[in-house]
Amino acid sequence: MEELFAQLADILLQESALYRRILELSKKKTDVIIKGDTAELDSITGIEQDLIYDVSALEKRRESMIREKIQKCSGMSSFNTLSDIISHAPKHCRQQLSSARDELWSMLEELSEVNALNSGLIKSNLEYVNHILGRLQGSAGAYDMDGARVKGDLDASVLDKKV
Repeated sequence: MEELFAQLADILLQESALYRRILELSKKKTDVIIKGDTAELDSITGIEQDLIYDVSALEKRRESMIREKIQKCSGMSSFNTLSDIISHAPKHCRQQLSSARDELWSMLEELSEVNALNSGLIKSNLEYVNHILGRLQGSAGAYDMDGARVKGDLDASVLDKKV
């Protein structure tokens, strides 16, 4: 039983390491978004996707371990949270599990904050691009959503169509 909880702590630490790498990339992505380097942004996003795939595999492994092994050994039918699992772990395993859980939680909170910042920057950039396109097309716009010409001052438009 102790070995199962040690394996669980190890999985949590592996997840934390992957999320730490994702966090580093997200922080780098903030600078890339500000610079407007779409090629680098695409590259970072690809690396993030690979890391997220790895995290997903670890999470499946963790869930399987909890469902198939720890629940059977502990006699409980289900665990709602990691804290529930920790409370049923042997005393000498609790500290290691709590530490791994806290590290993972801290990493996820910081990642959430950085992703919110990046999302806001991307939204701001998109609004700016849409504003510039609207100005270039003229206030009336030369085309509707289907690409058909609309009535209005068509000569004021620099661009023919917004894609």
